[in-house]
Amino acid sequence: MKPTETVARRHFLKSGMRYALLAGLTGLAITGEAKRRRLENDPNCIRTYTCADCIEYGHCAKPKAEDFRQEKAQAGVGGVRPVDGAPPNAPNVGSQAA
Repeated sequence: MKPTETVARRHFLKSGMRYALLAGLTGLAITGEAKRRRLENDPNCIRTYTCADCIEYGHCAKPKAEDFRQEKAQAGVGGVRPVDGAPPNAPNVGSQAA
């Protein structure tokens, strides 16, 4: 094998891997955006029992999150109760269990 063939093959493989990585990242971004748009106006979220467990709680505009904020304000900062739709035996997320 000639040295120029090795260099050309190496360049081809490096370029191929670079473009494959770029295509994978682009696909991941498109999938994430599609999921965001699909769940944008969904009144039900896919989170756990309470909105307090959700990482998007601070900027969530869903009715469920706004109701939870009002309940939290009425109960006081320390008292977090399960949101409507949660099982009656759902744990209180805000309480400190010993």
